[in-house]
Amino acid sequence: MEVDLQSKIVDLDNNGQKEIIITNLITEYRGCGIYAVWNAIYKIENGVYIQSDSDFPEYYTNIFLPEIEKEINDINNKKIFVSNKLKRGDEKVLYRYYLNNSNQIPDKDDRELDIVEREMILSFYYLPYDKVYRITNINSKAGLERAIKWANSNNIILRKNSLIVFQDIGDKDSIIQVERLSEDKNKEISIKAKKILGKINN
Repeated sequence: MEVDLQSKIVDLDNNGQKEIIITNLITEYRGCGIYAVWNAIYKIENGVYIQSDSDFPEYYTNIFLPEIEKEINDINNKKIFVSNKLKRGDEKVLYRYYLNNSNQIPDKDDRELDIVEREMILSFYYLPYDKVYRITNINSKAGLERAIKWANSNNIILRKNSLIVFQDIGDKDSIIQVERLSEDKNKEISIKAKKILGKINN
């Protein structure tokens, strides 16, 4: 998702005071590849800038969300090919998509993405997409059903990304899923889940 640096400091509510929009990573830093990003909005109160995303629902529904929807539609509607040498579901598929995310003429050794791999790529866009619905109070549990499906996937990336949703929602159903993932066969996922449980319980 491209970010227009010109729009970083804007008066979103036309009250004469400018807000600061800072793009943060939702997912972990992974070098060259796909990230889930969130545009956090800071407004000034008593001389101090504080994060106030929920105070600007129109920005998220009218500006931020359409950008994500376009990306999701593009991914759903395009043929995406990667080298047949790549193991299915491998994280390297994300890098290959990043390097060539347009309609391609496949080489003889290329294959089209399978359903899980496409969902793996889409998950990086669904993370901020569903978050918009949560912070604007349209649906406080937006993305929960999707995250539960990810949590039950054999794909490590999808299970990792499900934890981000569960932590954000933090309800009983989310905690159940995090507890289950704390016993995940992947050590990195297990450790992250246990850390999330520690934060929720405190």
